[in-house]
Amino acid sequence: MEDKAILEAMKSIQTDTLNQIDEKLEKQSQRLLQDFNTVIEDKVSHEIKIIAEGHMDIIRRLPEINELEELKSRVRVLERITQELSKTINELKKAQ
Repeated sequence: MEDKAILEAMKSIQTDTLNQIDEKLEKQSQRLLQDFNTVIEDKVSHEIKIIAEGHMDIIRRLPEINELEELKSRVRVLERITQELSKTINELKKAQ
């Protein structure tokens, strides 16, 4: 009976020790998770904000780009008309 009591006491001590280890591991896991979330909030969120600001600059410039393309198109048309008019003027000069 004494051996059984010793085994029960050892089992109880082992269970208590395992419970303490589990609690410590749980606390460490929670702390690591909290640290990880802090890093994400500090670093990643900041970097995402920088990227978003860069995209906003691009978006703000898009109307300017569209206007530029429209102007290029108009210049091409005007150049073509100018060439045609120059050709017509030269033909009229030759006809005189």
